[in-house]
Amino acid sequence: MQSDTADLAGLVSARICHDLISPIGAAGNGLELLSLASANAAQNSPEMALITASLAQAQARLQFFRLAFGAADTGSEMAHKDLAHLLQALGRDSRLRYHCQPCAPVPRPMVQLICLSLLCLEGALPSGGTLRAASDGPDWHITASGDKLHPMPQRWALLTGPEVAVHPRDVQFSLLRSLAEKRKIALTLQTEAQAISLHLRPGP
Repeated sequence: MQSDTADLAGLVSARICHDLISPIGAAGNGLELLSLASANAAQNSPEMALITASLAQAQARLQFFRLAFGAADTGSEMAHKDLAHLLQALGRDSRLRYHCQPCAPVPRPMVQLICLSLLCLEGALPSGGTLRAASDGPDWHITASGDKLHPMPQRWALLTGPEVAVHPRDVQFSLLRSLAEKRKIALTLQTEAQAISLHLRPGP
């Protein structure tokens, strides 16, 4: 993928996410008003709980996609508490749990690579598990751990092997590779019995 194509894709993604956030947020506000106007029995019903949880997950997922696929301003940063809060919301009512080690504000381009790495690693946990993001100075380590790991060798090959046609479900692998190369970030994959890790190391 050429860098200008990646930039254009980021702008398209940012536009789509921006246009969807408002109606989804409005739906959330409407649901809250409906809950306040309803009887207690209706508020606590399984149907209302399911709608509320699904909407919250959609909001968190959309914000996450905006970070992963949207345009990344090289001059901006994201506070750890904001990233941690988003990942916590992403894991709520999910088979996956997300943890982000406390750290200094993270440059927005690195946040994008972290989110893309998490998206890549999600596929390794079809039965659920834990995803962790931890910094070591400028380096980042993104790890998936669980009892049943899916190794996905063909998908990981998209990060290092020859460029091939990419299935839509694997677009995060190709985008991670393209942006890491453009930003001079070395990608290293480490596989163990119950964990798979991606290491992001900025170059000179």
